[in-house]
Amino acid sequence: MKCYAEALIFAVSAHNGQFRKYSQDPYILHPIRVSEFLLKKFSHRKDVETLRIAAVLHDVVEDTWVENKDVEKEFGKKIAGLVEELTKDKSFPKKIAAEKYAAKLQDASDQAKIIKLADIYDNIHDTLPAHKSRIFFGESASVLNSIDVDDNVFREIKMEALKRISSINK
Repeated sequence: MKCYAEALIFAVSAHNGQFRKYSQDPYILHPIRVSEFLLKKFSHRKDVETLRIAAVLHDVVEDTWVENKDVEKEFGKKIAGLVEELTKDKSFPKKIAAEKYAAKLQDASDQAKIIKLADIYDNIHDTLPAHKSRIFFGESASVLNSIDVDDNVFREIKMEALKRISSINK
């Protein structure tokens, strides 16, 4: 398996020129933060390097020119499989795509659920306009409520994220 540094270079290239919609930060900062969060919070897991590699790549198929076969070619079936589990099918209208994605995540691997938790955790700390935050945070809470992993750290972070969403959505 390739290392995190190679995945980071790949992700930087794929997200080149992209910016977060509301903060205007370079997009690559998001997957880097997700990956760093996983290293910090899930270092007790033997698969933390796999989690970090898939995390830094988690949006390349959904948001760039990269196809999942490219990820598989560069990083192997395991990483490509995780990226696929984390990729929304954008061929459906947004509401239907969100519902299908939430259902997909219920059946996802524990690794994909852990990465998704870290992704949501980072996203809920973004600044969003009020009219967008209710929808986004509602969808995020729905996803979090539908996934679980037998890991105490996962459950603690999940509860913390749900509390933050609840406090923001008041």
